[in-house]
Amino acid sequence: MSTRVDVYISGSIKNEKWEKVYEDTLKIIRAFDLATVDEYSLAVQKVRTVMKAKELTGDRPHWSVSSDFTTLTGGEEYRLYRSFKEYFPQREKDANYAIYGVSEELALGENRHGVLRIWGGNTKGAPYTLAMLCCAAVLESELGNECMVCGDISLEECKIATENAKTILKKDISLPRICDMEALYEAIYYSELKNKVELFLKLYIGQRDTALGSFLGECFSDDEITTCFTKLFSMRSIGSFGFDTLFRQYVAMGLDLNRMGAMFKFSDELTREIRQKNALIKTLINMGLHIENKQKVEDLRAAVNMNMVSGVSRSAGGSEIIKRYIPLEELTCLLENALGDKAVNVAHAVKEYAQIYENALNEVSKDA
Repeated sequence: MSTRVDVYISGSIKNEKWEKVYEDTLKIIRAFDLATVDEYSLAVQKVRTVMKAKELTGDRPHWSVSSDFTTLTGGEEYRLYRSFKEYFPQREKDANYAIYGVSEELALGENRHGVLRIWGGNTKGAPYTLAMLCCAAVLESELGNECMVCGDISLEECKIATENAKTILKKDISLPRICDMEALYEAIYYSELKNKVELFLKLYIGQRDTALGSFLGECFSDDEITTCFTKLFSMRSIGSFGFDTLFRQYVAMGLDLNRMGAMFKFSDELTREIRQKNALIKTLINMGLHIENKQKVEDLRAAVNMNMVSGVSRSAGGSEIIKRYIPLEELTCLLENALGDKAVNVAHAVKEYAQIYENALNEVSKDA
């Protein structure tokens, strides 16, 4: 289960529009068996109170949720106020769209003028997370660009939450933009934000596959894509888990491997340079690009992820399914062009690592 639902809102929202959406979230809250759990000290004892989640009236009407009555497990409180003035005392007509706030939070933007993050607490994966995701989907669907949902959430959970919201409210609710390539791109495209490719990749929670790679190629230039990945690869050490994960995603998206030479920066120190280049060759071979039988590659990937095979590194695992096929000879040429000089005998290294990978494939096949 997800552990954090982030919601950003723009100060340009009209109070009447906000209250209408607030009423819809109240219907969501009432449909789930939710609770607010408080803990406070009384003398030498800690007292825990559990109250059914509902709208609390008074000077500042709102609802709050931090648990559920079924499990009584929970995390940080999620609260929503009826009046938009609780967030922005004066409506800011010239406020930026909500995505500007997300961009600044990810250190990719310069100006979040008039944007506020109202949710983002740690739910610890408790069941009430799904209800909060339902509410978040409703907020974004009905407020449009004036609201943005993201966080530690999965595509499958977003789909479930959106379907639940549709059922409860009996009207159409859109998936959060982070689930939809076209909707997310549109939000980014019409902004004046820089680093658009990086922002897109950091927000989109769908599969890293050829469909995504094709979409990137249609929407962004080769230079924009190369610049983005050059930056991302430069923040990771070649051969590290972070590098292997990103490189596997790059390959799974079907992006151009001829760009490797331009994207990777190798050490000026010879011993380290050799180590880095060997690590790069090993990582690429361990993706099984040169194996035509992709079912065998998938079986090995699953075995590596479950620590059930020896002799092959963790780069043979990962969550992305790679369906590309590149003959070993072509792969060798790609690597020779990318690595440039003679610091490493590419052909020899490819042959060595390919044999190790083949041995691992045979080991998994034998145990099947």
